[in-house]
Amino acid sequence: MKKIYYSALALLVAGMSIVNLQAQGPTSGQIEGTWKLRPIAYSLAVGDAPGNYNWWGISDGDVIVRSCLYDDEYVFNTDGTFENILGTDTWLEAWQGQDPEACGTPVAPHDGSNAATWAIDSVAGNVRINGLGAYLGLAKVHNTGEDGIPMNNEITYNYSLEADSLDITIQGFNPGVPDAEWLFRLIRNFDTGSNGITNIIETNSFKLYPNPSKDIITIESTKTMEYIVIRDILGRNVFEQRNFYNNILLR
Repeated sequence: MKKIYYSALALLVAGMSIVNLQAQGPTSGQIEGTWKLRPIAYSLAVGDAPGNYNWWGISDGDVIVRSCLYDDEYVFNTDGTFENILGTDTWLEAWQGQDPEACGTPVAPHDGSNAATWAIDSVAGNVRINGLGAYLGLAKVHNTGEDGIPMNNEITYNYSLEADSLDITIQGFNPGVPDAEWLFRLIRNFDTGSNGITNIIETNSFKLYPNPSKDIITIESTKTMEYIVIRDILGRNVFEQRNFYNNILLR
């Protein structure tokens, strides 16, 4: 049976995008592949202890503001190489010379231009990224600080992998609070197919048409989607629903 490809941030209609569309593909349960930050509140968060993100967590509104960060790709290639694919812009902070923080041209060495590798220890539950400027989640955070300069250009993260969701945590960056922890929640982003749609879902379980469209789209689903949002080019929600499991015509 022919398969349709869908992504968490796939372009749909006249600038609309669908966000956080959950489905299992053929590589579910493997870290190999391409990942992006999950575009929901608290997909970036930090706090004084593991699982306690009481210092800061990104809001739904800031996910939109930082859209240039949420389209960055973290690629675990099967040959052990790792890539940060940032495109023309990403989120820049004061330590990178951008004050106030804003979207801007990636700053070397955290611009994906250097070779990097990855290695996983599934028993210990950690993944190691090695390479000048290579990182997951936020470029500044590493095992001994928040300045983007890890020792030996290597960062070790803890991870929790379930189907096509990958939660990354890291400690040690705050000497004054050794148990402090950052959380980065990622979601798999499959390769784009010839029809411009990603995330493998059988045609008998999910359909969206026509694509593109200027005014009307139809969404048909026979699988429950955890959360679905469609936004226009201004970031306004056109449609939002949790536990999506039905057919709907959007005008």
